Amino acid sequence: MLLDRVLAAFSRSGLRLLEQVRAAQHEGDMQDLRLTVHTLRSSAASIGALTLSRLCADVEIRLGQESIAGLRGRLDELDSEGRRVLEALSADSGAAT
Repeated sequence: MLLDRVLAAFSRSGLRLLEQVRAAQHEGDMQDLRLTVHTLRSSAASIGALTLSRLCADVEIRLGQESIAGLRGRLDELDSEGRRVLEALSADSGAAT
């Protein structure tokens, strides 16, 4: 089924993108962080993970404005929400098999 393939693709790419967000944050690479968050935002929106997509958009805007006030907290929220979405997808795919 197409939906199953889309969700499986998001699960793989979402995990990779969250790892890239953490790495870019740790390294202080704001350019890579912005590009990765932008990609994650689009991917999350495409599967209906709107809270995750909104958090990504907020981080992306802050990075674009070079406004780092509160950025760490938002990145923590983004990471938590991303893990929550991935866990929900994993639980759902496990129930479907």
